[in-house]
Amino acid sequence: MSTDNGVSIESDARGFAELMNNFNKLTEMESKIEAAIENAKVPWIETRKFLKGITLSQVLNTPLAQFIQDLFKEIGLGELKLSEKGNFRYIYRVRDSPICDLFKDIPDKKVCQPTTDAITRFFAEDLGLEGEVQETRCKNIGDEYCEFKMELQPFSVLEKALDKTDFILLKELIESEAIDLSKITENLQLDEDELRTRLTFLQYYELLNEDYRLSKVGETFYRYRSDTPFEEEKYFDPPWKTMAELTSTIAATQSFAEALVVVSEGEQLPWDVDEAELVDIKERAKDKASFAELFSAEAKEDFDKEGDEEDKERNEGND
Repeated sequence: MSTDNGVSIESDARGFAELMNNFNKLTEMESKIEAAIENAKVPWIETRKFLKGITLSQVLNTPLAQFIQDLFKEIGLGELKLSEKGNFRYIYRVRDSPICDLFKDIPDKKVCQPTTDAITRFFAEDLGLEGEVQETRCKNIGDEYCEFKMELQPFSVLEKALDKTDFILLKELIESEAIDLSKITENLQLDEDELRTRLTFLQYYELLNEDYRLSKVGETFYRYRSDTPFEEEKYFDPPWKTMAELTSTIAATQSFAEALVVVSEGEQLPWDVDEAELVDIKERAKDKASFAELFSAEAKEDFDKEGDEEDKERNEGND
């Protein structure tokens, strides 16, 4: 069937059904992101291992790097893979983004804002690392993959990356007239390899010059950090490293509405739910081509019921 202007009603119905289906997928994805961010707190020590990786290979070999990849896949955002890194920059790529599949009819626009927001929030809320994420490439505009560049705030990184020993090492270096690594090794009770590793790390973040003297950045950070006491290490229970619990939490989050109502054990929902009625609606929905068709059927059923009740009341009045 078509309208006077030649537009197919069936085509419109299919288009609306697809629109509603995509909307439902997006809201479900948003709910899963909320659930993941809420339950994926990471211990500082693991964040530190991630940040202390100087090469891409070193970072990829940390538990946190694997956790991030597993987490975003579980949410439904695709295979998020770290492809490049710099001092305060991390570049992630997704080759087959599910987001692009939802927006394939909207060409020439970058559409992966949900992934951009999820990366930003995960780093800020679960790792304590403030930064900015930009989608630099997108399959929806013809690129080979979707790419996300994360630029972290330097002081935010340094606060998490340096532990007390690193800070004491900076103190030793800034107070020493002549750099004596053997003496520093003895004072800090470190072996030579660990000291060299720490010095290399501090140079990588440009806190030290080649002669192990503090750079201007190092001096600024040292003065800033000297006035701020070290917080106690924060440890979190799984699921950050055992995905089983987190996976079940994400999987249980089915819709945006469900995410808005968090009911703890023992509490009651603020309305009565007829489970039999919900099952009946779900069964009827299986036979409908679209949300619009189900809605129309429900509306017609309600209209018929009202008509039957009016007829019944009219007949009772006549009696």
